[in-house]
Amino acid sequence: MTFIHHEVLVRGKNLEALMDEIDGLRVSELREIPEKLHPGAEDADDEPVILKIEVKKTGR
Repeated sequence: MTFIHHEVLVRGKNLEALMDEIDGLRVSELREIPEKLHPGAEDADDEPVILKIEVKKTGR
């Protein structure tokens, strides 16, 4: 996701399931799961799992 002064990188599993919701502005919040839950996140079937969110300032 890119905003005027920031770029947001979301890493995880099955994130394509969130794309339509994000594109349609129907998502009010995204959160990483705690690191202690990461190993179990790999077992999630088709559910989206956010492992890391990075926010970078752009040069605009």
